[in-house]
Parts: sequence; structure tokens; C-alpha cells
Amino acid sequence: MSLIPNSWHWKELKLALICLLCSLPIVLFFLINFHLAIIIFILWSTLIINIAYFNPISLNILYARFFFEYLLERPSILSQLRPLGLDLFNTQLSDYSLSFDEHVAKQFRKEFDYLKSFKNKKMSSAQKESYDVIGYFINMNLKREYSDEFRYHSYLINQMMGPQTEIISFIVKYHRILKLNDAEAYIIRVQRISKAFDQLIDQQIERRRRNIETPRFVLQRVIDSLHAFREQLQNEPNQSPLMISFIENLNDSICSKEKQNELISRLLRILKTDVLEAHDRLLNVLREDLSNAKTDHGLWKLPNGDKYYKLCLEFHTTTNMSPDEIFELGKKHVERIQNEMRSILKEKQIENWHDFRASINKLEHNVDQIYENDEESRGKIIADYSQLIDNIDNEMHRYFSPACRPTTKCTVERIPKFKEATSPGAYYFPASLDGKTPGTFFANLRNIGEVIKFKMATLAYHEAVPGHHFQ
Repeated sequence: MSLIPNSWHWKELKLALICLLCSLPIVLFFLINFHLAIIIFILWSTLIINIAYFNPISLNILYARFFFEYLLERPSILSQLRPLGLDLFNTQLSDYSLSFDEHVAKQFRKEFDYLKSFKNKKMSSAQKESYDVIGYFINMNLKREYSDEFRYHSYLINQMMGPQTEIISFIVKYHRILKLNDAEAYIIRVQRISKAFDQLIDQQIERRRRNIETPRFVLQRVIDSLHAFREQLQNEPNQSPLMISFIENLNDSICSKEKQNELISRLLRILKTDVLEAHDRLLNVLREDLSNAKTDHGLWKLPNGDKYYKLCLEFHTTTNMSPDEIFELGKKHVERIQNEMRSILKEKQIENWHDFRASINKLEHNVDQIYENDEESRGKIIADYSQLIDNIDNEMHRYFSPACRPTTKCTVERIPKFKEATSPGAYYFPASLDGKTPGTFFANLRNIGEVIKFKMATLAYHEAVPGHHFQ
């Protein structure tokens, strides 16, 4: 049985730990004397409370507190990364509520003030680097995602990596079932999808109230994806990825066959009620938005959209360049790269090499650049991506010291079918910090015609090795 109640979040656990730590000096009452124990208790409690809630005396303690609180308040990320092998809150999902957004905004403002108080203090080069990175991260989030002006400008529900599908992917990929408690936690987590979807509904309605309209094409793709998943829940719940993953991870070492059947029946009941009904509620709200959606999709349509656009550029480029400056710089680099590619096309004797678009289109349709449209080819694509990643990984010792290289390998998997239609060509999920779950490069195999051989290396190097896997 878990030592932490299923209803607890980090706030409750933090308070319990502080009470426990503060009470430790009480044992001195039995070992030394009452008055000394009281003095030590007061001093010790002051130190613990200061570390937990206020400005600690050490910059490293501030970094550690920010890092662990950031993870511990986000159970999905905690289960994904598993720092120090921690498997806390594995019945919980991350909080998507409006109140949590407000809490994070207040927390970030407080931590940023504490961080700035160390600005003029002596730091090592490593501390200074951490100071700059954490300061930039907090400051940009306060200006963008957690500002009163722009908190709702991002489209939380979206067709690419929106929580309405990422919650499912997370549970399937990262919830480990090694013992009976883990299986029970899995079922509780799936049941809590209902609460998470209600939080997403609140987020969408708040954006509607603020005239932050989700683009029509985004809504349509999200609705199509949710509807397909909902239909499977209603008609073939046993084929749901949530059910398949659960059954695949159950075995006789975890519990008896009878208990396994009981757990499967409970999960099936939850999928057919709580999860199905949550999809219906969210779909109803999104369909309402779709009926009023427009086709002007640029950020300029949002309140202070130009300012928000500039902030997004600053966040993603770490520069203060204006949108026009970045656009002009981009055009110069596109021209340079296309000229380099024309030289390669000419060398390969590609017809019409000087006409960039026509020659690339011709190359894409060369028989040696495409796969046969069958299931065997899907397996071949996964194998080819794996080989590309292994080959480049074997060369990384020339550029990265052992200390800078990941300790885990990068595996290749197909993007789950339920989210293929709205997912990009590929994406990456990081390895757990304890090394037990490898980093994963997910390849989209919805349409084999979209996979062009000469483009695979670039995609693998960006998304996997060195790319995100080395980050």
C-alpha cells in the first residue's frame, strides 16, 4: 500500500515533510534537556521553513527547490523523468486548471524575486550559467505564458501536442506497472482523465470569454481526432491503447489471473463511462467553438497579437531581433541553403537542377527514394530510422565528451495510431533520469508516401541524435 494517500498532491506532502523535519529535535528532549531541545527546535524549524517557503541562504538550494517543486507539482513530468528514481503521485495527472495557472504565476514571480536577490553575489561559473538559464526561463514565462496579458493566448487544446491526446500517450508510454499498486494507480489515473478534460473545458471557455478564438483548422483536426478515439471507446474499448497497454503490462508476477481479470473489468468500465463521457463533454464545447470559428489564423487577430508574436520570437530565438529582421535573416539563409542544394542536385545530374522546387519534387518521386505502401515497409522504416540513429550516435564521441553524452540509448517507435492523423512527421520523448526508460523517437507512419528517404536523416538528427536526445 502506498505511503502517500491517492488524493495528496505536492502541497500536502510538502507540509507533512516540513512537520516531520521540524519535529526531529523533539527527540532531544528525551536525550538532553527540555530547554536546549526548545532552542534547537526553534532554530531548526526556522531553517527548514525558510528553505521550503522563503529565500534560502544558498543559490544552489534555490535552484534545487525550484527544480523539484516544478517536477513535484506536475505528476506527468515526474513519472516521465523519474528523478532519483522517484515514483511519487503516480495516481495523479498534471493540473490543467485555471487556479493552477494562477498559482504558478504567483510562484514564478516569487522565485524570480528571490533569484534576483543573488544577482550581485559571488558565483562560480557553473552557478552563473545556471542563474542565467533559470532566470531567462522564469522571466520569459512571466512575460508570456503566466502574464495577465498573454496567459490565454496560446491554444492549449491543439492538434499537434495538445493535452487531450498527450494525456493518453503519457499514461500508455510512461506509467510503469511493476507491482499491484502500480496497476491500481494506472486505473485511478485513467479515471482522472475525466477531471483533466473538465479542466480543459474550463480553459477553452475562459479563452472564449476573452475572445481568444482557436483557429478553425485546429478545431476541426482536434475534433476529428477526439471523435475517432471516442468511437473506439464506445464500440471497441478493448482495442483502446489505454486497455492494450494495461493488459500487456499485467503478468502473473504482479497478481493472480483472477485479480488481473478483475482489474481489466474495472478499467473497461471506467473507459466506457468516465473517459467516454469526458470525451463527449469536451467535443460538445469544441463543436460549439467550431460553429463560430473564423479562418483568420494569425496571431495578429488576438488582443495585442503583434506584441505576443514578438515575445514568442524572443522566447524561441533568445534574441531581441524584430520580426522583420528575423524574416530578412531567414530569407538570406534559405537562399544560401537552396544554392548549396542546387550544387548537389547538379552534381547528381538531377534534371532541371536550377529550378529548385521542380528538381526537389522530381527527386522525392524517384523510385529509390520511396517505400512500398505496405505493412512490411512500415517495419523497414522503423529499422532504417534506428540504423540512421545508431550510425550518427557512433560518431558523437568526436564532438561530445562522455560526460556530455546521454547514458541511455534512443529507441524508435511508431506514433500511436490514435494520434497519427494530427501529429507531425516525428517527435521525441525524453528518457527518464534513472535510465530505466530510454529516449524515444516517434515516427509518423500514417501515410508511407510522406516518408522520403533522403529526408529521414535530417529528421532523425534533429529529433533524436544528437538533437533532443542530447538536450
